[in-house]
Amino acid sequence: MNRKIQRVVSVGLLSVLLLWASVRVCPAGAGEEFIYSIDSGEVVITGYAGPGGEVTIPGEIGGFPVVGIGKLAFSGCRDLKSITIPQGLTALGDWPFWDCDNLEAITVEPGNPAFSSRDGVLFNRDQTLLIRFPRGKSGHYDIPDGVVGIGVEAFYSCARLTGVTIPDSVRGIGEIAFSRCAGLTEAVIGQGVTRIGSLAFSECDSLTDLVIGDNVVTIGPSAFDNCTSLTSLTIPDSVIEIGTSAFRHCSGLTRVVFGDNLVTIGEGAFSHCVNLTEIIIPDSVTAIGAWAFSDCSALTDVSLGDNLSTIGAEAFAWCFSLTEIDIPDSVTTVGDFAFRFCLDLNRVSIGRSVCEIGENAFINCTRLEEITVDPRNPEYAGKGGELLPRYRSSPDRFPEG
Repeated sequence: MNRKIQRVVSVGLLSVLLLWASVRVCPAGAGEEFIYSIDSGEVVITGYAGPGGEVTIPGEIGGFPVVGIGKLAFSGCRDLKSITIPQGLTALGDWPFWDCDNLEAITVEPGNPAFSSRDGVLFNRDQTLLIRFPRGKSGHYDIPDGVVGIGVEAFYSCARLTGVTIPDSVRGIGEIAFSRCAGLTEAVIGQGVTRIGSLAFSECDSLTDLVIGDNVVTIGPSAFDNCTSLTSLTIPDSVIEIGTSAFRHCSGLTRVVFGDNLVTIGEGAFSHCVNLTEIIIPDSVTAIGAWAFSDCSALTDVSLGDNLSTIGAEAFAWCFSLTEIDIPDSVTTVGDFAFRFCLDLNRVSIGRSVCEIGENAFINCTRLEEITVDPRNPEYAGKGGELLPRYRSSPDRFPEG
């Protein structure tokens, strides 16, 4: 064999050997159920092909230390009941136990420098961050005092969780933390929490009892979206902002009490709350976002606060049962289609400071008979059921219908 051919064969054989060394299933005697990779003499578990049950990850495989579990490594292991993480394993990929619906306990061997466990729940080393609650664990859970943070997706899709008490030590609830916990009926959020992350309790469709702590400042986007069993809601005085779609599709909601320091109600915050009948916007609120209360079809009474400046586009669109609305002197802008398809609306009063009413703000309000405008308003005048420009220089600016 000439040297050129010999070199090609050698390189090819080396590549095959390196590939075999980097990704393979454990050989007999080393835990055949694990699929893993080796990089720089360290093992990362990348998959699992075993029978489930009580699984212990070995501290080493083939003489190399096991240091991590890769992304989705145990995904879909429905027969997995418990898993034990060895002392030297310090890295977890994204969603390592995804769809492990019967996983009841995650245990960490003592001495691990990155992780720890308590009652089958995974924490960081000093137990200030709750990382993962196993999906198969059932009942009410009291988060231990001393925990400061609840991680992203920490309780995601834990269908057997029925209630949770969050202690005052917790400062923040991560994104999607309790999302899709279908069995969750009760949540008590402690006095230390200042922010509820986006989608934190979204699609918890059995949630009926919710207590929000008195130091929450921000309720994040879609935080309680599709919590269809909520019937009553009290927003504490500490809350300044209710985020986009925060309570959207809370179809069981009949009553909301807003705190006295609320400033912003975000876009779609209460849209599709079809059983909400009355809202009183406090004087602290300066802006109601686009479609904030759209499709609240049972809404009959709306009281707007005296410091409100902006009513967003479609903010009250499709509120079929709304019969009258008083737009206070503080409002300067009413957005496009703000009250469209308010079919029972028959009376509107407009304050003196409204200088911009968007396109078709009252279109399809077929029963609207009376529009009154403060005589001090320099832009608009009302005549019967029509809204007219006080000066007719640009009639195309004004709503139709």
